[in-house]
Amino acid sequence: RLSGRTTSRRRVSLGGSHTRGGFWDGTRNRTEARASFRPDPGVSLSGRVEYNSVTLPDGAHHRDVDKIAVAANSDIVKVAILCPPTIYGVGTGAANTRSRQVPSLARTTLSKGFAPIIGQGKTEWDHVHSDDLGELYVKLVDATQDPSKRDNPDIFGPHAYFFAENGSHKWADVAQWIAEEAKKQGYLPEAQTKLVSEKDIVMMEDGSVSWGRNSKGVAERARKYLGWKPKGVPLKDTIPEVVASEAKAL
Repeated sequence: RLSGRTTSRRRVSLGGSHTRGGFWDGTRNRTEARASFRPDPGVSLSGRVEYNSVTLPDGAHHRDVDKIAVAANSDIVKVAILCPPTIYGVGTGAANTRSRQVPSLARTTLSKGFAPIIGQGKTEWDHVHSDDLGELYVKLVDATQDPSKRDNPDIFGPHAYFFAENGSHKWADVAQWIAEEAKKQGYLPEAQTKLVSEKDIVMMEDGSVSWGRNSKGVAERARKYLGWKPKGVPLKDTIPEVVASEAKAL
């Protein structure tokens, strides 16, 4: 931190900080700069700028695909990467309308008679409703037709990486919701959950190891640069429909 006075005896202060922290599959660098100026004894002006960057190692999940996409960026080809977490809700497309993780957990619960929870059930994922995700894709396409956005390096280019989330969940909670709903609808005698290993999940027909892993992010850039405002119903509210649909499909 530095402080001093101008030739007119007005106080000026400058400060800053830099931190480096670890992620499960990457490194985060955070730099902050602050400045304040007092032009008059009764007036104080201040400002603050923060810059965050995350560096993912080559071995991180999907990083190989990210690098291929980023390498294609040029004056002719404008690249943007959209990274959604757990997608829930019934899709409105002409082909597949079923997402994967939550419906598969419901189907496994109905076929096994219990909702599996990997490890100690502490893993967390973010989630996004399929309608909100679709809206974000539309906003990104619309941005290609807006001169003020298509030439913005924060929207298209090597830095154009967008998370898409509107909340988070613990997989243990989702398993419990599904078990309770399956009992309520008469498909299970008891709302039973069971702790299992990742090896156990791999042996299940519809099992997914993602139920025992973490995926966290903040859709700050989608909201800031594209004006994205997700408004889908909460994940928990969709569980009755998921259970009924998967039971019908079995």
